[in-house]
Amino acid sequence: MKLLPLTTCVRLARRYREFRRGERGPVFVSWFLTRECPIRCAGCVFFSRHPAPPEDLPLADKLRVLADLERIGVPFLFIAGGEPCVAPDLPEVLGEARRRGLYTILVTSGLVMSPELARVIDRTARGVIFSIDGIEPEHDRIRGQGNYQRAMEGMRIFLAGRRNARVYVSCVIGRRNHVDLTRFALDMRAMGVDRVNFQSNCIPQLKPDQGAVPSLMAELDHLSTEWSDLFVTDRKYLDKLRTYFTRPTNLEFCGVPTLGHLALLPDGTVSACCEFHLPIGNAAQEGLPAVVARARTLGFEEVKRCKGCCRKDYDLVERFFETPVQRWSLGDLRTIQSL
Repeated sequence: MKLLPLTTCVRLARRYREFRRGERGPVFVSWFLTRECPIRCAGCVFFSRHPAPPEDLPLADKLRVLADLERIGVPFLFIAGGEPCVAPDLPEVLGEARRRGLYTILVTSGLVMSPELARVIDRTARGVIFSIDGIEPEHDRIRGQGNYQRAMEGMRIFLAGRRNARVYVSCVIGRRNHVDLTRFALDMRAMGVDRVNFQSNCIPQLKPDQGAVPSLMAELDHLSTEWSDLFVTDRKYLDKLRTYFTRPTNLEFCGVPTLGHLALLPDGTVSACCEFHLPIGNAAQEGLPAVVARARTLGFEEVKRCKGCCRKDYDLVERFFETPVQRWSLGDLRTIQSL
């Protein structure tokens, strides 16, 4: 079992002490690095919220943002998009994130992976999440004909040369792709991935039909029991998925009041909500420390008007801090693998 890097452990311990004192601060930042993407997937939260996304920051501003993430002690950084692998400055961003001590995980469709880029990612990122929407017919129904095979080729390229990074597959369950999940998970295992995660689509209209929920949850329950070494999603989160799928709203799991997981848009806009509902400033214009300091004083009354979601990310802060600090500060990969 690998240990967490010492820098990550120290930052987590500091954030834990702040959390116990009732202070707000980000444990995770999801950076939607670029608006560029070769496809438009049905149900993509980023493009559903931003039909005309803002311009990307220049590299110099991105490097300043990374310095700010280090300055405020953020342990974990997710880099997504759009498709981050099409960003020409991705190698520089990943390299700087590594130098700044950020535990970085890249989220990709796998469509534009190359051997050269794979080597850069493997050297600089701690993990890679391939976003795959189920078995081939389900995936292509959402992402376009032929894109499953393109994604598998990208994954094969990465796995063939990887030496360091963990490899995950994340499947967002919605109305169009809630069947054959066991087959899908075992296919991914055969590819050589380390872990498979299932989570909900946060667009309420794309929830599975109510009639499909019992069989869907039964299959996920079976996976969590029979394939626990492969399956990230734990029993606690499965209970929350069941609640989310069967009720119109579900607010109790929201992490906004803790500022535990911030979203950063391509132009530097910071949101206290990973679904972009609560913009709180601009990291490039104001500096991230100033944005977070001001946000700590907000009451977030807007949360009460939110229709709710069940993103696993929101639960991560509580899950970290419910786990005895000596466990995760020494590298509890069962928790880290939930990323």
